[in-house]
Amino acid sequence: MTALRALLILTLVLAAATLVRAQDGGPLAPFPDEQWDFAAARHLLLRAGFGGTEAEIDGLAAAGREGAVRRLVRIPARPKIERLAVDCPEPLIYQTIRDLPAEERAKRNREDRIANDRAIAALRHRWLARMATSRRPLEERMTLFWHGHFTSGFRDVRIAGQLAAQNALFRRHALGNFADLLHAVAKDAAMLEYLDNNRNRRGSPNENFAREVLELFTLGLGHYEERDIVEAARAFTGWDFDRASGSYAFRGGQHDFGLKTFLGRRGRFDGEDVLAIILEQPRCAEYLAERLFLHFVGRDPTGAERDALAATIRTGGEGGRPYDLAPALERLLGSRAFLDPDSAPPTIKGPVELVVTAVRQLELPVDRLAPVMEMAAAQMEQTLFEPPNVKGWPGGRAWISTSALYDRFNFAGLVTRDLDGRSFDEDGRAVATGTVAQRAAAIRFPFHPEDLCRRAGLSEPGAIVDHFARRLLAVPLPEESRHELVEWLDTDLLGRASP
Repeated sequence: MTALRALLILTLVLAAATLVRAQDGGPLAPFPDEQWDFAAARHLLLRAGFGGTEAEIDGLAAAGREGAVRRLVRIPARPKIERLAVDCPEPLIYQTIRDLPAEERAKRNREDRIANDRAIAALRHRWLARMATSRRPLEERMTLFWHGHFTSGFRDVRIAGQLAAQNALFRRHALGNFADLLHAVAKDAAMLEYLDNNRNRRGSPNENFAREVLELFTLGLGHYEERDIVEAARAFTGWDFDRASGSYAFRGGQHDFGLKTFLGRRGRFDGEDVLAIILEQPRCAEYLAERLFLHFVGRDPTGAERDALAATIRTGGEGGRPYDLAPALERLLGSRAFLDPDSAPPTIKGPVELVVTAVRQLELPVDRLAPVMEMAAAQMEQTLFEPPNVKGWPGGRAWISTSALYDRFNFAGLVTRDLDGRSFDEDGRAVATGTVAQRAAAIRFPFHPEDLCRRAGLSEPGAIVDHFARRLLAVPLPEESRHELVEWLDTDLLGRASP
């Protein structure tokens, strides 16, 4: 009996030790270095950027898992070129035209609308081009992520320059510190306009901005009370912006300096205090972890995965500040949860991601393609600077419908043809009119697969099919499909009979 008990105890001890080793690194354990290869590097670049060329993927594969992730996340500080290079019109100030005759006022307002419509179109084109060509792909990916998280729309803002400034703000903080970004967004002119906080005054608080800060930006539904929204709205009274410069302006005469009770705390809080209290809540880091995990991995995290990522967000990693994003992204993007195909399911690309990835992977020149990229994305129901509502784009299966799938198929056909015709004028407006397909027919898509094959030293049908399947497909090509493609390439394209 004694020996049996000793054996059972030893077995339990060994089992516990094995469990500790299996959990070493926790639910976000690193992806095994010995499994790091071209496919893993391709997956990383595709989901942490917008895909890339074979040379770019080979470079990441050669850098090893840790080096590849660090290369994407720990990018050098950029020079001050965050803002897209577009000339936006000066904001039209009502006080400057209110005394003009009605006809002249109407003319000035009409000219202002046209100028801003042109500027916002140019901003879309510039941003699409930057996404398709940037050597800092994760920075642009995160800029797009924040655009969907902290939404603002042109239909409500109507000043292209404010959205250009907001876009630069997202890029500047893309991989920085979430707390800094949150405070900056709360004073951003486009956000204050979009969520009506420039109309939030003492005695008549507007709750739109306060509600979205809690529900969409930081905590999520069910983690605050309705009273917290009311009190936060009071704290944000007087937060406004100067229309001429777009800079933040505090209107002390409109601010409520009274006592407020918010998330269990009581004091004479202003907006800065409210944001600080929110950031102290453990739920804030958990909510951000959930959003980042879903975006990159393509599924909701388990409770353990969420808690592990949230812990890194809260501490900022070794030597970091709370809410530093780089350590959390490094941990996530280097994890088995992100890189293991069994953990990270195939995802449905959003339209912008789809068109940018196609251009990057097919190595198409971008300079004249941005207008068609924009129109194609819009046809698939994603227009930059025009989210459908304050919640942004829903993503996932919401992107797919009978018509949307047809539009995706058409876009794939368009970018792999060489179409003749007219181009776009210097303002990016299509000369042709009609559907996306009709407009796209007005531009030449210089896609020459034979050039890619020649550069890769490919001539045999089997090698060509394997090359493009390896580069472009997220899952292995079924053998039957591979055989059909090789046979088609051998007979129809190369004009020779199969052996």
